[in-house]
Amino acid sequence: MPIQSSIRSTAGRGRLFDSVIDTVGDTPTIRINNLGVAGWTIYAKAEFFNPAASVKDRLALNIIQEGERSGALKPGQLSSRRQAAIRASA
Repeated sequence: MPIQSSIRSTAGRGRLFDSVIDTVGDTPTIRINNLGVAGWTIYAKAEFFNPAASVKDRLALNIIQEGERSGALKPGQLSSRRQAAIRASA
């Protein structure tokens, strides 16, 4: 492996965000160096970089934002799943 001659820097990690919502998306895709067939290059998405370590973060955020835009969800309103969990724990 070649020796790196400069200081390594990244565009994403180390930045300050105003909200965890700002961190959703732009999941890094990383080349897997030592797996696979010779002559093939394999990449994997590193979903563990997402706020909830899930591929569903972007989907969930878009569903909530569309619900708010359409008026189906009101500010502070709980989802039916969350309401059920609160009732079950009471």
